Formats: sequence, structure tokens, C-alpha cells
Amino acid sequence: MKAFSISWISPWVLALVVAGTGCQKASAVSEQPLYLDSVAGPATVSVGQLAVYTIHGHKPDPAWVVDAPAIQRSGSVVTVDVIGHRANKRMAIQMLTPFTTTATLSELPFGSFTVRFKGRQQTLERSLSVLAE
Repeated sequence: MKAFSISWISPWVLALVVAGTGCQKASAVSEQPLYLDSVAGPATVSVGQLAVYTIHGHKPDPAWVVDAPAIQRSGSVVTVDVIGHRANKRMAIQMLTPFTTTATLSELPFGSFTVRFKGRQQTLERSLSVLAE
């Protein structure tokens, strides 16, 4: 009786295992914070002027989409949540991918503010003074 040989199967199994190790299948992931590197923007604006901040960071992989930052103000603290989500039905290799986005602060009254940019691993803070016209 001949012995059954599986030696011809092993290259195919290896190819399937290797192909699946570097990719992550898309799943239902809600919005999540992104990794932040730096924030640049004004330290002073006049009442009625926009304060536009440029945010640099990284997405977990190329399949992630950067959403519009969620901005909330509570007293003299403005919180900017830098968030994104994974695009549905996309597969991508797991590697950090750089992004740049902006956050625009408007209708701030006269005074001093702390602007907090919240990311996945850190929070970056900037001071903003709004001067009378």
C-alpha cells in the first residue's frame, strides 16, 4: 500500500499562513482616538477670528479614515478629540500611516484658554489667548 504524501500541500499551507499574518481583516470598529505627534497653531487671536490648528499624527494602518475632530468647550478648556475609524471591508497591512488634519476653533469669547488635543496615547496642550478687537 502506498503511503499518502502531503509534501505537495505544505507550500500552499505556508503561503496561506504567511499571507494572513501581516493583514488584519476589517471589523466593525467605532470611532477611536488616533496617535498624535505634534500640533501647530496660533497662541493669540482676536475675538471673531478663527484659530486653526494643524495636527500631525499616525493612523493604526492605511485602512483607517481620519474623521473631523470633535471639539467641545467647558469654561476655559477646549478639548479636541482627534478620532478616526476603520473603513468597512478593507484589509491592510499593520503599519502606522501618517496623517495631517486641521481643527478650527471659532466663536471663542475674550479670555485665555487651554486647548487639549486628545489622542490614543497622549494629550497635547496649547495655550490660546483671545484678545479684544
